[in-house]
Amino acid sequence: MNDSEYDMKIFNPDVLNVNIRMLKEYCRINGLDFQTIKYNYDNREASDDYAFEMEVHKSESIEKMAEYYSTTLLYLYELTLLESKRHYQKLYSSLAKFAKQRKVRRALDFGGGIGGLTIYLNSFGIKCDYVDVPGATWNYARHRFQVKNIEAVQRSMEDLQKISEEYDLIITLECLEHLSPLQNYISIFNKLLRRNTYFICKSSFYGIGGHIASNHKYDSLPVFNEVMEKNNLLFTGQLVNRLNTDIVVPAWFLSLLGKNTTSGRSLLYTKQ
Repeated sequence: MNDSEYDMKIFNPDVLNVNIRMLKEYCRINGLDFQTIKYNYDNREASDDYAFEMEVHKSESIEKMAEYYSTTLLYLYELTLLESKRHYQKLYSSLAKFAKQRKVRRALDFGGGIGGLTIYLNSFGIKCDYVDVPGATWNYARHRFQVKNIEAVQRSMEDLQKISEEYDLIITLECLEHLSPLQNYISIFNKLLRRNTYFICKSSFYGIGGHIASNHKYDSLPVFNEVMEKNNLLFTGQLVNRLNTDIVVPAWFLSLLGKNTTSGRSLLYTKQ
């Protein structure tokens, strides 16, 4: 890999090198062309994947959404870059510390993509299961679990609907904006969590492509919290991991500051 392609102020070079090498090896083993995947990502708006993504955005079809996320190869590269960024590695560290401090017995990485957070938490001694749409990213996540000797349970949405009160912590990163209808998924999270446990989400509800248009309204924290409260999830605060600190800024303080948007924030909820 040529490091000059990447801004090392943004990326953790050690993590990036390992992740790119692993993806290239996975592509070689499975007859995929890494350079084509990278080219399509770098020229995303001209790719067939992007055209399909826009179709999903406009139609909000659950069937098309499932097909897109099960087949697209763009996320193999995009998520490899995302989890190699310094701020994402710091977020993973903060989430692991949060789980350790609260003696989380079992966590769920919902919308786990290529499995980076699942790997991190399990490596940190926190049992974490993985959920996503079976397909391209699911298969690569399974490969990574095997290579790294991570014993992570992989579950589909159908699997989740058969269980209840299994988890002390559910984390979903950059995922809720892609779900429709979102209320149905929030109801499932309520069912999966034990009482007095935690839900953490980080989303960007505005955007095009796979960002569902009808979810834009959830960029308003009061609107989002209304849905959460109906499912026994009380807004507790924001997980902040800046300047080498890991703190939860309480909801009342955020309210005083007039923080009324959800996008880009690591929001913490407690199951009542």
